[in-house]
Amino acid sequence: MKLISAIPFALAGFALFTACSMASTPEAGPEADLEIVPAEAEEIEGGWNQIVGGYGPGDVSDPGAKIAYDLVEAAIYEQYPTRALVDSVALETQVVAGLNYRFRVEMTGSPESRAIYEGVVYRNLDNAYELTALSKVQ
Repeated sequence: MKLISAIPFALAGFALFTACSMASTPEAGPEADLEIVPAEAEEIEGGWNQIVGGYGPGDVSDPGAKIAYDLVEAAIYEQYPTRALVDSVALETQVVAGLNYRFRVEMTGSPESRAIYEGVVYRNLDNAYELTALSKVQ
């Protein structure tokens, strides 16, 4: 009698073992052809390498960038008084919990004495702008 009552448990165990082994066996599907590549740098238009979380090219004509640039320009003339004018401006942006604008500002003058400044403005999610860094590079 005991042998008959053990058969359902043995069958249930065999069914469970079979189901588990089938579930863990990968089947070749459309995902099998995918290659997993770590997110490093990707080439984007203009020859920039964009790194996830890093700085990428920015558009100086963007309204937010214009507001940020005004802060950087005012700080340059306040902290580093000069008669030189702005010759060129380059912008990179970084998405954080908001947006960082990093400007590289070159002033007029002879190439060997030309001042170059780098300034960073943080724009938070409420669209408040704050100058977080300003340094004279050259």
